[in-house]
Amino acid sequence: MTFSDWLAAIAIMVSVGSLVIAFGAKRQAKKTALLKDRTEAINHVREAFSDIAYHGLITSKTVESLREARQISLRVFGRRIKGKLDKAHKTAYRLNMPSQDRKDQDIQDTHALRNELQELIQQMNREAAVAG
Repeated sequence: MTFSDWLAAIAIMVSVGSLVIAFGAKRQAKKTALLKDRTEAINHVREAFSDIAYHGLITSKTVESLREARQISLRVFGRRIKGKLDKAHKTAYRLNMPSQDRKDQDIQDTHALRNELQELIQQMNREAAVAG
């Protein structure tokens, strides 16, 4: 092999190494972006859970928090979590009413939603940890 052949071989190895590093950096950037969005979605669900846990009723702020979490989850979570968030948002929307208009079933549904949100937060945390 001549000197120029060696030089060409070294240049190819450097190029391949750079390509491997670039793909690794791209994958890491995607993971970081996913983690940020997942954390934001989880925080919205936590806000909704706190509203229900501390006030015992669902407000428009609760519904809005779940809507935001649902929108973000469309990009960053699996189908099961998306479905549960969609169901939780619909339930919260239905239960968003003045306290004097609530019936016993609405109160029971509110407690059930609180429990579902608590479980959903745990599932979201597990999925975020596995993918991160």
